[in-house]
Amino acid sequence: MELQPAQVRALVVDDNQLNRLVAQRLLERLGVSVEIACDGREALDVLAGQSFDVIFMDQHMPEMDGIEATREIRKREGGLSRIVIVAFTACQLEEDRERCFAAGMDDFLGKPVKSAHFSRLIDRWVRRPHCV
Repeated sequence: MELQPAQVRALVVDDNQLNRLVAQRLLERLGVSVEIACDGREALDVLAGQSFDVIFMDQHMPEMDGIEATREIRKREGGLSRIVIVAFTACQLEEDRERCFAAGMDDFLGKPVKSAHFSRLIDRWVRRPHCV
């Protein structure tokens, strides 16, 4: 069954207020329901009480960065279910990508972003999920 836009829930994790606001506005224009977390530790707290279809995770944040948060999310999942985690970062070198994928992220989105970038990722991972 294909999800309707209003059914898609995203968590945006970024320590920069402007980046959070831009991501939230672009995703909401696509009909996505958005929650915000300011760092990896806050994201883990939010995930303890809610479920999401996709997480857009910044790589570098204070308190707990996106790499550490992703590893913890994957550990907590225990292989039973897997939420889609997309690196959402200005760091776009190949070694940055490799670090994100090694931590358990599923895709990579460089900043700055446009609505079309979010739309493609939502379509790819949420509305038309791949078999794993």
